[in-house]
Amino acid sequence: MAVLLFDGREIETDDEGYLLNLDDYSDELRDFMASEMDLELTDEHMVIINTVREYYKEYDTT
Repeated sequence: MAVLLFDGREIETDDEGYLLNLDDYSDELRDFMASEMDLELTDEHMVIINTVREYYKEYDTT
């Protein structure tokens, strides 16, 4: 387990950087994580992110 410091909070992630608690997700955290990876999110990234999030909500798996 790893910890990501964001907005005065400790956000738990697995060793690959994935959030352990889905309730920690926010657009601001998403943008922060992208900037930490030196990544500018495009519309195409957002389609993938939103699709995977919706799929996970429905099927509890990626």
